Amino acid sequence: MNLKSLAKKVKNKIYRAIPKKVANFYSCNVCGWTGNRFDSDCWHKHSKCPHCGSDVRQRLFVACLEHTRDLGINLSLKGKRILHFAPEASIGKLITNLTDNYKTADFLREDCDIRLDMCDMKEIAPLSFDIVIAFDVLEHVSNFNTALKEIHRILNDDIGIAILSVPQRDNLPQTYEDPTITEPKDREDAYGQWDHLRIFGDNFGDEVAKEGFQVTEISWKSFNDMTSLRHTLKHPIPNPHINATNNRRIYICSKTRSSQAQPISTNKSST
Repeated sequence: MNLKSLAKKVKNKIYRAIPKKVANFYSCNVCGWTGNRFDSDCWHKHSKCPHCGSDVRQRLFVACLEHTRDLGINLSLKGKRILHFAPEASIGKLITNLTDNYKTADFLREDCDIRLDMCDMKEIAPLSFDIVIAFDVLEHVSNFNTALKEIHRILNDDIGIAILSVPQRDNLPQTYEDPTITEPKDREDAYGQWDHLRIFGDNFGDEVAKEGFQVTEISWKSFNDMTSLRHTLKHPIPNPHINATNNRRIYICSKTRSSQAQPISTNKSST
């Protein structure tokens, strides 16, 4: 073992010991909750906020807002026209404190402002929004490339940004989708959930870029170790299920006039 590997091993051991020594070490950056342990859900242990219900993806999003300068991204919600698909209450509360022009949308839910099919948003005029937020929505739509084209269409040409997350199987290079899989049980086996139509791979950023976006990929590696640990920006205990999303990522997708944009990663490993 070389010196660098030894130093990393010692540092990781120290960090793992900190939560056991510090009362109320963990903190939800969405609602402000502090405590000794996050709750568990059916996919991951100790990843869900017991107060607001936020998961890793929502906390990664808020961390992006809090560390825009460090990440080198131009992202602000203040005063923006925002469309939020499948809205989470905790994120919605945060957004309404920053802008008066906030709309929620969903294809099935009746508690949203607009009922929308993301693949055919004819109700929405071009250039209507500055920001579109969709966390774990694109796996449900009939054609995610068409949905991305529609998102691109309704975004402002100058400052339009889509903020996206999707379920991504570990070490899957290409998105897996089979239109012949139609039975709920078969979809659950293939994609992890009965109402999913695909499981995304590591090429998701490339797929978004093809639709005219400059893509920045954000994960727990984009933040320093203490921030990632305190807010639990990665699942502390990986789920061995083949379709578990153990490495959560948020994609900040800036609208461009060119279809040649390429994704860039900001996975800045902390030192």
